[in-house]
Amino acid sequence: MKISKVLVALDGSPEADMAFEYALALGKTFSAELILVNVLVIPPAPTMGVGFEGHKIREMIEKGASDIAVAMLDKKLKMAKAQSVETRSQVLRGSPVEQIVLVASKEKADLIVMGNRGLTGLKKILLGSVAWGVTQLATCPVLIVR
Repeated sequence: MKISKVLVALDGSPEADMAFEYALALGKTFSAELILVNVLVIPPAPTMGVGFEGHKIREMIEKGASDIAVAMLDKKLKMAKAQSVETRSQVLRGSPVEQIVLVASKEKADLIVMGNRGLTGLKKILLGSVAWGVTQLATCPVLIVR
């Protein structure tokens, strides 16, 4: 088995941080490249009556969320660089399941590493909804970190 590319799904949760630690160890062990991915899910802006510019609120929310995601990924990039693991990152928008699976396919990832629950607040008996969806749709193995 050869592992040369590992996609790591990150959302800022403790489970995702633990998944990053596992991926970092795999990167070192197999001299594999890590591809860090954060998927922004921005809900529609509320409308508050005539003349309210909801799109401006949405833009502000997106910018803030994007800035937070970039800062989080930059921190992980520095950690990986300090351990001589080749790493790059992407901030995406849309459905986390669809985007994670799409990037893994496009990048020809050998493995996806992710936490079992993220910051969605949804509680599943065994897995979070994103982790479950990725395991159902991914064409490569998925390591779920608890």
